[in-house]
Amino acid sequence: MDAGQIVDLKRYPIVNLGAVAGRALVDTCRRDLNDHSICSLPGFMRPNVLPALVAKAHILALKGYRNDNLRTPYGWMCNEGFPVLHPGSQG
Repeated sequence: MDAGQIVDLKRYPIVNLGAVAGRALVDTCRRDLNDHSICSLPGFMRPNVLPALVAKAHILALKGYRNDNLRTPYGWMCNEGFPVLHPGSQG
């Protein structure tokens, strides 16, 4: 599957974050995270692919393990040094 089969790319242009619409999406997400500590993207995934993604998640869950170390989704505490358009970027 390509990204367009999974994600509503017209609503969420994640494949071209350098374009005006992509930068606007990043700005909106950053503002939401800053203001509300959460970024909600309704309709991000196409409903018809959800059953396949849930099935895959159940398979992958068996490979997961618990880790109580505090870290970011990127595996470390420091969120410095990311490119400007990266979700972990502070700027």
